[in-house]
Amino acid sequence: MALTPMIYSHYKEKNTPLELARIFHYFIFFAFTIILGMSLFTKEILVMFTAPSYYEVAEVIPFLVVSIFFSGIYVFAPGLWIMKKTKFIALINMGTAVLNIILNYLLIPIWGIKGAAIATLIGSFIAFYINQVLSQRYYPIIYSWRKTTYCLGIIVLIY
Repeated sequence: MALTPMIYSHYKEKNTPLELARIFHYFIFFAFTIILGMSLFTKEILVMFTAPSYYEVAEVIPFLVVSIFFSGIYVFAPGLWIMKKTKFIALINMGTAVLNIILNYLLIPIWGIKGAAIATLIGSFIAFYINQVLSQRYYPIIYSWRKTTYCLGIIVLIY
């Protein structure tokens, strides 16, 4: 989150989008490593830091970790914020909140707590995706989505 002040103070400079893309790719590598580690060692982490009554939530931790990831990388899509398109931001957030409620209503009866985690993941991904697409219209940044998707696929396969 410390990246946000840097973006606001330098967004008019020619190299800022390139630097932001470079930082994003380092962040992705670091985040994917943490996501994989937390997903692979969820049970051990729970045993180390919680009581036995929490061990059964191990199955939802990977979904929630990825949800947090998508919820936090909005800083790499600063176009709406830079151009002060706060109505779009509010609509994205409200729309995905409604989507999350609907998905919870549909998925919790089927999968229980895992359904809630999946609903959260879907909502956070859609919010990120819409924010990213709209942001690119106002402040384009060239990201290597193919490499990012490829790395994510490898992590899923390893998991």
